[in-house]
Amino acid sequence: MILSAVSVVFLPRQFHVSVVENNNISFTRQASWFFPAYMLLISFFVLPIAIAGKLLLPTDAEPDMFLISLPLSQGYDWLALFVYLGGFSASASMVVLAVIALSIMVSNNILMPIILKTRTAAARGYAYLSVWLLYIRRVVIVIIMFLAYGFTSQ
Repeated sequence: MILSAVSVVFLPRQFHVSVVENNNISFTRQASWFFPAYMLLISFFVLPIAIAGKLLLPTDAEPDMFLISLPLSQGYDWLALFVYLGGFSASASMVVLAVIALSIMVSNNILMPIILKTRTAAARGYAYLSVWLLYIRRVVIVIIMFLAYGFTSQ
């Protein structure tokens, strides 16, 4: 629980969902009890899966793969595919959210102060900047994705 609480401050996607996307203070009050309940509910399923993996799978089975290995070992290929698709969907959404949060951080904290210091930006007005902000964020998203791909391909 401490790790989850600290992650809200340090992870870009957690900060984005908790702070940036929060439009109403009542959502914070609701999340203060809903998030711990969600964590408890998700954690409830970890122990039975771990016990089943230790009992039914070989001793050299990777614990991180128990959720896919268990249905495969019992002949439920369709369930393993369903689990895989759910994991793929969750990881893809986390990547998208992290890249969007990072692009907002880069554009707001690095690029926009540089642009606002130029005289041409002030002369054209702030409405002009709002149009360019969207383009800047899109370019930053593409750059972050290429940097991430370059980092993982080494």
